[in-house]
Amino acid sequence: MGRLRQEGASGLMIAVILVLLVVVLLVTRVLSRLGDSADDRNTTLASLQRARTALDQYVAAAGAAARLPCPADPAQDTGLEDPTPPTGNCNSDTGTLPWRTIGLRRDDAYDAWGRKLSYRVYSGNKGNLTLAGGPSMVDCTYDSSAAAQTGAGATSAGGCRTDHTTTQSDFLSVNGKGLKLYDMGVQHSDATNDPTAYVVISHGPTGYGGYTSTGAQLNNPPGDERDNTRNTGPFHIEAWSDPDTAATSNQHFDDLLAYRTIRDLAFSAGLQGRKWIVALLNTTFDAATVNAAIAASGSPTSVDFGTFTATGFTGATAANLVLDTTGSTEGLGVGGGFNNQVSSTGSESVKLTLDNHKTAKSASVSLNNFGTYILSFFGTYTYTEQVTFTFYNGATVVDTQSYPACNSGQGLVTFNLTPSGDFDALRITPTAAVASPSFFPGDTSFNIAAFAACTSATCTTGLPNATTCP
Repeated sequence: MGRLRQEGASGLMIAVILVLLVVVLLVTRVLSRLGDSADDRNTTLASLQRARTALDQYVAAAGAAARLPCPADPAQDTGLEDPTPPTGNCNSDTGTLPWRTIGLRRDDAYDAWGRKLSYRVYSGNKGNLTLAGGPSMVDCTYDSSAAAQTGAGATSAGGCRTDHTTTQSDFLSVNGKGLKLYDMGVQHSDATNDPTAYVVISHGPTGYGGYTSTGAQLNNPPGDERDNTRNTGPFHIEAWSDPDTAATSNQHFDDLLAYRTIRDLAFSAGLQGRKWIVALLNTTFDAATVNAAIAASGSPTSVDFGTFTATGFTGATAANLVLDTTGSTEGLGVGGGFNNQVSSTGSESVKLTLDNHKTAKSASVSLNNFGTYILSFFGTYTYTEQVTFTFYNGATVVDTQSYPACNSGQGLVTFNLTPSGDFDALRITPTAAVASPSFFPGDTSFNIAAFAACTSATCTTGLPNATTCP
């Protein structure tokens, strides 16, 4: 009896051990499969990144003629875009990565599951990216953010105008431009001023919708994965579905994607907009011009004159701009201080900033009521007024030029100025008048009668009866 109990216990022990071995084997198998899946995913992500880098370099290498290639014919194994070069629409708009065209190896164009990487590019009529110059914003005017500036709009073909009146924002916001892509729910499209230029796709472990090495296409998937097989999407980057979700379910997702927005592509290739020089700007600050601009502005401290914006200052504090008339000549002044002119005693100045981030090579400024005057105080002193012109390009000071009056008595003078570099803003600051013989400094006051900015090395406001200084 005792022997039977002992044999029964031994059998039970053996059964427990066998069950534990089975569990260990199952766990090991699951962990091995999970490890293989992670390795395959990382291998594929690396292939997608190589493809994106090669496409970016392909665009950058072409300079002004930059373009993206068309997809390759998925039924062929040439690795060449179809057609070469594109003249309009791509022949294989739902094709695969043109690995040879962009300088990759054949193996680089496959995912870890042995299927070809799909490739989609925007080739519509709102700025076809496969045509020479399609991704380039070089002829557009630079703006600092995707929604910053509005210019004259893009051309009918979705490109930059050659007169540089198209801003980057205009270029990117063309209705219908680019591909639409959702990256974990974040939309990149013309609707967000951030359209997608191209997408490279691995159709994942199932491969549904992808192409085999022989050029055969696997069955199309349902759900969002189906969108990733189309020529224009919308494309989706999502978290992978649970392993238990059937590949035929609308909720199944195992695709991997890499992409570039048009803006990012242009910037990475050095094809972003430029601070283009203005063709010509010449404004006389007469009563009609000044009053209309001040009335239309939300704040008189910063007044938009259409091609440039004037801002008044008392020291570093914004101050109201006003119309000043001195000696029958009208001009722009700063109110509320020493007088309605721009005065050194009031620490006043006016900054003129070109609109749409444009730049100029030269400037001309006409000042009224500027020159010399005489004061008698324990003697007779002749005071010569002074002015400083500070040129900026963004936040950088390009040049500073200071001049004394060159005329005798108070009058209208014009300074024709050529700074040491291109500029997008000019600050005009009166500085203390200098006495002769030497004595206490005096006030310099004037109104700004006219302002011009030009592309040539020199320009002038052209005001009649003005003395040219220096």
